[in-house]
Amino acid sequence: MDRQRQIERIESELVSQKPWYEKGEVSVKERPKNSLLFDEDCDSDEFVRNIEFIRNKTTLKIENTVDVLIERIVKDRIKRKTYDNPRKAQPKKKDLTIVVPDKDEKVVLHDILDGRRSENDKFMDPNEMIKLFNEIDSALVEISDKSYTGSRPMQTISKKEAQPVDANQKVRL
Repeated sequence: MDRQRQIERIESELVSQKPWYEKGEVSVKERPKNSLLFDEDCDSDEFVRNIEFIRNKTTLKIENTVDVLIERIVKDRIKRKTYDNPRKAQPKKKDLTIVVPDKDEKVVLHDILDGRRSENDKFMDPNEMIKLFNEIDSALVEISDKSYTGSRPMQTISKKEAQPVDANQKVRL
């Protein structure tokens, strides 16, 4: 009898539905949520240390991989002589100086159009230019100042001018 019960128990265990972790490959939908972690594992200090160790180890591994890749790329670029910011030799600009002769000469039209100047054709003195600017600026301030009411008075119309001369003007008024 004892053996018979034992056989029945074993048969029932084999035939009955197995827990998810004994089924083999199980998708996320078939297993319960957070079933991979056991409460007693999460509470221990060793579990936390292991997680930190794994994080540090993977971080170091990733950093080392990135360093090796960067090193390879840099060495390859040095071999090919391709750089990120190459220094390009810029051609020197020639200084164009116009030599003006001392004697008075006739100025050709194309010289005037090109903007070449003679000695007599110079800008005004800087002090005169500043005085002129100040005069113009003060005139503009007077015009645009809202408190300034320097408008002309309207002309008065006399009675003679207001009377119509002929019948057509009477209708218009």
